[in-house]
Amino acid sequence: MADVCAGLVVVVGLLEGVVVKTIPASKYAVFPRAGKLHQCLLDTWQKVWSMQLNRRFTADFELYSENCRTDNADVDVYIAILD
Repeated sequence: MADVCAGLVVVVGLLEGVVVKTIPASKYAVFPRAGKLHQCLLDTWQKVWSMQLNRRFTADFELYSENCRTDNADVDVYIAILD
């Protein structure tokens, strides 16, 4: 787990039907994971739900790498936390 601050909006070559959401600036706990995407996400969210994080409950999100469709996907789960 790492702490980061986010508040950046990046829009590059949107496909038709894609909706842009602004993620509010906040402090985030980051959970980097690698492996099969489905299992990475399942394990990570189970860990998050079992932790005593001081969560903000505003904008949790997942950041997928380009290799997310492989058996060795990289994904980071961002959980908004209070300062």
